[in-house]
Order: sequence, then structure tokens, then C-alpha cells
Amino acid sequence: MRCADDQWCQAPEPAPPSHSAAAAAARDSPPPVCAFQRSAVIALVDIWTPTRVPSLCSRHLTLRWSRLIAPLTGVCHCSMAMKKQSANAAQRCSRAEKLNSSDPEAIFLLKLDMSQVADTFNLTAEATSTSEEATPNDNKVVIELPFVHKADISMLGKAKPEVVTFNAATKNIELEHGFVLAKLYASPIQQVQLSIRVPYVFSETEKPIAYVRQIRVLQGDSFVPGSCRNMEGVVKSIDGQDQAGRNSEDDSRTDVLASRNGSLGGRVQRSVPEHESPRSEKLTALLYQNVPPLNCKTSLCHEVRCNFGPFLNRQKIAQIILTVVVNMEEFIRQAGSWYAFSVGSEGYLKILDNTTFLTDPNSRKEIRVATVFQKEGPPPAQKVATWIIAASAFSWPHPLLIDYRWISSRMYYPK
Repeated sequence: MRCADDQWCQAPEPAPPSHSAAAAAARDSPPPVCAFQRSAVIALVDIWTPTRVPSLCSRHLTLRWSRLIAPLTGVCHCSMAMKKQSANAAQRCSRAEKLNSSDPEAIFLLKLDMSQVADTFNLTAEATSTSEEATPNDNKVVIELPFVHKADISMLGKAKPEVVTFNAATKNIELEHGFVLAKLYASPIQQVQLSIRVPYVFSETEKPIAYVRQIRVLQGDSFVPGSCRNMEGVVKSIDGQDQAGRNSEDDSRTDVLASRNGSLGGRVQRSVPEHESPRSEKLTALLYQNVPPLNCKTSLCHEVRCNFGPFLNRQKIAQIILTVVVNMEEFIRQAGSWYAFSVGSEGYLKILDNTTFLTDPNSRKEIRVATVFQKEGPPPAQKVATWIIAASAFSWPHPLLIDYRWISSRMYYPK
């Protein structure tokens, strides 16, 4: 198959048969077609009569297909209408005119609706004639067209504000961590799950150091519908843990996963490894040495779980904004006084469809959004230089902001 400029997929021009009186010319097996990339596919079947045989009477072409919804006819006249939701069907197209040396071909086009497809489309074309043929055994061809599903979700995060200041009199600081999901490629995605973890407590025996005050899922014509809910229990991310469960030798550790009643159990998911940072290793080490992170490795986190869908086109995005309140009095009481630290929320993305998608190998399914907390006044003399570098590193754009600037420009923060 080849894809023409008019957005239809059409078979290439056939090579005429050398011996048949009436032949349905088959093409080579076509490459896979991306499902939903075009609204329709055109199947072309050519019945050809050699110029050196007498003219033949009318031709009939019977098309049988499977796994197709609502085909549309092209230049042929069909004797029966296709019913929607039929898995297999047949249709007969006719040309009453004779085929002769001056007009040896009859071309039939069948336009296939792509609104619903399966993995493979099979088309059987069989030509019949009211005349006696010399080689009737070459009048049947089978065309098989495989479909692939290509789609992915890109994720972007943004903190507002990115840097805040505090002093000894500061009681609470409110910030917003936003996440945006946008679809890539043509195939639709029905359901996507986003898990967001926010620092909550250092220990279940202590008071919370932060909490989620508000969850906003943006709605409207420009957004993919969705909803969020607060999950029970708290999550602790552990390095070296598999996302599907925890290691048996770690079952006795109280920092694996704790519920509110102190029991252990459930799934453990890793936070974003530090080495995945887009910055250099030396700068990353310097950054976290001078700006300690408050995240799901250094605290127990609260989880907000969201479901979005369907993602039918690239014009709509899904966006959620969490309003997080950090209790500075409790943080300083439990963690001590810090000149600077960061508060990070972690997002984990999962496509729930059973369809096997061709995805972008570079797309991220985990992301961290962080706000830097800076104490008023100059830093200790020995930390001035490193603090300047660290603060600059936090202000650098995330690679997703570079690759998907159009997403960033559409992030909306309601007042």
C-alpha cells in the first residue's frame, strides 16, 4: 500500500496479467497501516482483459471482508448494503459494459471506514463473467492488511512558585504543583491513570509536615475529562524495589509501605532515580548536597490517583493542579533548621488500555515537580557559591519543556 496526498491509503498501480481472461490483480502484501491515522483506506481491485482475446460480456466482482465496520463504496455499484457491527460481510460490484481491446480494464474501489478497526483486515476479491474463460482459476485474490496502533502520552510538570522564601515567623507556605498529559500520534487512548505522591509525614507517630488542600481537574472543551481521589495510607519509595511489589527480605522494614494503622503491605513503587536528572552527575550531586530534597524517599507520602480519558486527538490535554500546604513550624520542629531545601511531588503515568501500542521510547512515565524553599537572608559564607549554582540548576528548563514547548504554553493556572 502507499499513502497518497489526499490522505487515503491506496494500492499501487497493478502489472497486467499475461494470460488470464479476467483476473483480479493482487498486490504484494502491504506494510502495516497505522490505525486511525487516516479516516479511511481505499482498496483497489483491477479486472484486466488481454487485448488479444475477443471482447467479454459483463463482469461481476464479489468482495468479502472480515473485521471491518461500515465500508463505503467508490466507483462500483453494490447490490447489498453493509450493516454496521458486522464482523464479516460480502458485497457484489458489477460492470455491465463489455471489456474489449480498447477498454480492457474494470477498476473497482472500496473505501473502508477506519472509525473502528481490529488487528487485521482481510479482503477476498473474486471476479466472475457471463462469458466462458480460458483460465478461470486466476480470478480470485486475497488481500490482508495488518493494522498497528501507535499512541503515547507525554507528561509535563510545573511548580508555582518555583522558589519561595521563609523566615522564623513563617507558619505555612502554600504552593501549586501541576501536571499536564498530552497524547502523541494518531491512535486513540481510552484510559490513562496518573498517580501523584506528595510528602506528608516523616513518621506516622508525628504530625503532618504537609497536606493537599485542594485538587483541581481542569474541565472544558480544551481538556480531556477526568477525576481524582485521595488514597488511603502513606507510601514510602525505596531504591532497588520493583514496581510490582517489594522484596521478601524487606518485609520487616517499617519504611517499605505503611498504612495508617501501622501495618505493612501493598505495592511499592520507586520514585524517579536521581541519575535520571537531565543535569550532569557532578551538578546533580552538588544540587542535592546543598538543597536537600523532601520527597517520597525522605518522608512518607500521600497519594492522589487520577483517571483521564478518552484521549482521541492531540488538541485536548488533561491537567491537574494540586494545592499543597507545607507546615513550616512542624517541618522545622521535626527536621531542624535548614537554609534551603526542596519539596517535590512525584507523578507516575500508566496507560490502562489492553491495546498494544507503538510508543515513543523517549517518553517519560515518571516525573518530579519541585519547589525550592530558601530562608531569608544571606546563606552561610561557605555555602554562597554552591547555593548560587544549586539555585540556578533548579531554574533550568526541564527537557520536556524544550521538546514539548507547545504543551507548556497551554498549561493554564486559574486565578
